[in-house]
Amino acid sequence: PIPAVSTPVTVVLVYPSSSDGEDALALLDYRDDHVSVFVLLSGRNSSALRDFARAEEIDVATAGWIYLEQVARRIARPSRNVELLVATGPDTAYELAATTYDRPVREILVPSSVVRADPTLPARFERWADTTLIVAELLDASA
Repeated sequence: PIPAVSTPVTVVLVYPSSSDGEDALALLDYRDDHVSVFVLLSGRNSSALRDFARAEEIDVATAGWIYLEQVARRIARPSRNVELLVATGPDTAYELAATTYDRPVREILVPSSVVRADPTLPARFERWADTTLIVAELLDASA
């Protein structure tokens, strides 16, 4: 079933071109029954998607949807609705803020690689949206 517009959503940005690009998924918890997994099809974020698209002889948008479907299967659980979002805009902060305009958003989770690539993202995001932006810390591979 499609969740009601009043159901708060947690938006998770995945960054497939970075080794820690899915770290924000680890921040999901029991409260996250409605999750939007979000990927950008332009900029640095999409280099892995472009490589995959070339190798498979498909367009980048199709590569993005295939990737998001794989992510959705990994985070699925019986009580969780997962929606998939793609965007092509050049500004990650604006694209994230745009996800908050037409529905309640509990929080937005992003991997630290996004902020490393664009250190001004949190400040720009705050200008456009009144939603909590949480940056996942680097996960220690030795732990």
